[in-house]
Amino acid sequence: MGGPWSLSEPGVLDIPDVGGAAVAIVLVGGSLAVLTGQGRDARVEVSRVAGPPLAVSFDGRTLRIEHHKETDGSLLGGLRRMLQERAYPSADVAVTVPPDTAVRVTTVTAGVYAAELGARLSVTTGSGAVATDRIAGDLDLKTGVGAIAVRRSAARRIALVTVGGALEVDLAEPDCLLTARGAGSLAVTAPPTGLDLTATTRGAVLVDGREIVPDDVQDALPGDEAPGEPAKRADVPARHHADGDRALVIKAKLRSGDVRVDRADRVDRDDRVDPHVTP
Repeated sequence: MGGPWSLSEPGVLDIPDVGGAAVAIVLVGGSLAVLTGQGRDARVEVSRVAGPPLAVSFDGRTLRIEHHKETDGSLLGGLRRMLQERAYPSADVAVTVPPDTAVRVTTVTAGVYAAELGARLSVTTGSGAVATDRIAGDLDLKTGVGAIAVRRSAARRIALVTVGGALEVDLAEPDCLLTARGAGSLAVTAPPTGLDLTATTRGAVLVDGREIVPDDVQDALPGDEAPGEPAKRADVPARHHADGDRALVIKAKLRSGDVRVDRADRVDRDDRVDPHVTP
């Protein structure tokens, strides 16, 4: 246990014996990198701070890194000052954590990059972009308008939510449950594997370059009907494709974005394919 510490200028802070604890990070603006180190210690490297000092504390269970409070620890005071003075905190921070450390991140506009984590990563951001590389733990990523890029992932479960950002997923391992919701597009690259895809979107849906035809839905919008006719539903087209052992399961609910799934090599075409796939 230790701290609290206050970082008001560039510097490095080492926190010993953090292994087994969780990490919670809250930033407003700037940038954040979360990396995996060796051993049980953690390190916080600050290259830029604007606004109040960065607050760091460790109670033996959770390492907290926060940049939204006043120096007296008041969250409400910090939020009030930001609104009144329009002075939004900003910091560029790199955090190195022990292997298999669960990390939870919240930002307003700060972008987030994370690499080689072995445990769960949860990120929620307003307009910051999120990029991950070689994450083995579960991923739970939410953005407002920021893009999400998941690279070389070995995660068994990936949940993506965005209001309007593009979603890009590159899988290193085929066994995965991927869910995606929002208004952006979804592009998935995977190794050769069986696939079970359910996509609900007004955009195009393609598997290995082949377009998936919608199920029986009514696409007319309210107001298209003739006078005296009952109002038609404004359903969003639903598509389904399945082949092979279905090791990769994708469930996408997008407002209008395209869904594209590409595998390094298509599975054996002798496998049973969903009848809604065009020849």
